[in-house]
Amino acid sequence: NILPYYAYRSFSHRKKWNFQAKTENMIQNETAKALGQLLFYHKLTCFDKDAVRLYVVHRQLKDGFSVSIQNGTAYFPIYSSDYVILLEDRKGNRYASGMEYQLEKLMRPGRFIKKCMEQAPECESFFIYQLDKKPFHEELDEKELELLRRFLRMDSVSEEYRTYLFPEIIRLHQVNQVNLDIREYLKRINPSMLNQSARKYMVELLVDR
Repeated sequence: NILPYYAYRSFSHRKKWNFQAKTENMIQNETAKALGQLLFYHKLTCFDKDAVRLYVVHRQLKDGFSVSIQNGTAYFPIYSSDYVILLEDRKGNRYASGMEYQLEKLMRPGRFIKKCMEQAPECESFFIYQLDKKPFHEELDEKELELLRRFLRMDSVSEEYRTYLFPEIIRLHQVNQVNLDIREYLKRINPSMLNQSARKYMVELLVDR
């Protein structure tokens, strides 16, 4: 797989900044799809010779993924600060700690995100990154709200995270005075996962309607 090699070699040192400057305004759908992985690549260097594979789980996604560790090194995407890495040894044992490693970010994706979200709204990675970086109290425009609604409809989004976001999505629509069918969204979440304050908030909204 040449993608990890390309991520590491092509975007190191000053070359990566030249690439960013030249391509920022040239991003279209297919390019944005590729960047949906490439922009978030990290390099992990493990100092334990018994480590042969790693598993990455993002809170926001239903499914995690695994990557083999070759010569003590692995390349893979991390979309947010809310993730877990498990390392697996030759016997199949997995560890959340105890195996020393170094994690290096290979790209700085910030300046590309908004353009990529518009060009490839089917890529959940951009939404996860943006939601991790942009506080909920910030106002969103109508286009951003529509992209956010689309993200919540993605099958890859975990039920727990969809439920966590739900009260905030409702509030953002109210702040921005945008109509939203709350009952339709209730079909996409698990109400039992809402905390007490969120449940109270949802009941009040439904009673007012």
